[in-house]
Amino acid sequence: MVISTSAVNFGLLFETEQISIIESFAGFLNSLSFPIQIVILSHRLDISSYLKTLDKAQSLQTNPKLKELTAHYHQFIESIIKENDVLDKKFYVCLNVGSAELGLLSKSIADTSRKAFTLLSPRRDHIIRQLGRMGLKARQLTTKELIKLFYVVYNDLEDIIIEEPTSPNPGGTAKIPTPTIPTPPPVLQPAVLPVVPPPQSIPISTPQPISRSAPFIVEELNDDN
Repeated sequence: MVISTSAVNFGLLFETEQISIIESFAGFLNSLSFPIQIVILSHRLDISSYLKTLDKAQSLQTNPKLKELTAHYHQFIESIIKENDVLDKKFYVCLNVGSAELGLLSKSIADTSRKAFTLLSPRRDHIIRQLGRMGLKARQLTTKELIKLFYVVYNDLEDIIIEEPTSPNPGGTAKIPTPTIPTPPPVLQPAVLPVVPPPQSIPISTPQPISRSAPFIVEELNDDN
């Protein structure tokens, strides 16, 4: 079983942080009741694509001051490459079990593998937990990652990419997926209300003035009425 772990730049830490990591690492070693193997793989890192990215960023920069700073940074990176080798390091912790721990080997490979996995699983959890105390992230390599690792080691290669969706182009630059632009929602048209005709006006008859042509008749009423 192989565990991949991250690293920490020990030289950039404060003295108190360095002492804390040393004590944590000493506790990690003292807690081991089984053998482990620490493997460091290093290969020269090609940063030509990174320099091209800086050139492109410099050409697109409109601020004169930032453009000048980008040029100085580009020269700084080039000087580092000429004077030193830029290495990429990967760290692994290897666990194994021997025939003495497995006891009598079964005729079935599946049974032997199952028993070995049962013995290695608690050791893996212990290693990951102890490395986490030092601020390191560790995880178990999958079968596909193990195939890649062994292929690189035994064929003396720099690196190999198995995952085809994220593999770089032959030119050395990775394909950047085209961002998917979401389709804007349809514009809602305002509802057209039916035109309601105005109510028809009801003719109102104008009262005719009382004709005064008829004579007034005054009739005197009796007291009996």
